[in-house]
Amino acid sequence: MKANRLHNNRLEQEISSYQERLVHDDGSVSFHKVENSYFMTDNTWSVDVIGSIANFQDQRDKYKRSNKNIRFEVQNPLVNLNIDKADREWLFWLGNQNILTQTIRRHV
Repeated sequence: MKANRLHNNRLEQEISSYQERLVHDDGSVSFHKVENSYFMTDNTWSVDVIGSIANFQDQRDKYKRSNKNIRFEVQNPLVNLNIDKADREWLFWLGNQNILTQTIRRHV
């Protein structure tokens, strides 16, 4: 039960913010963390809202469908997530950011 709370807390932290990627004229890239609960509180995401994020502006400009919303029809999105896959992706991202991690195993 405690592990589920830890996963839920971490997922809530991830969903309540995002990294905005900024590409500068000289080709360098910087990241800015944006705190925003939009993705955590709304089950329908507007293509225009997502497209206002610098990372997705190109995709928004290419989006030609008439439906301007992305809907998520789940009661509890945390139940439907593959936690192991999310953990692997999280560790992969941390590794790409040169953030060291360690595995702690408890023998019961």
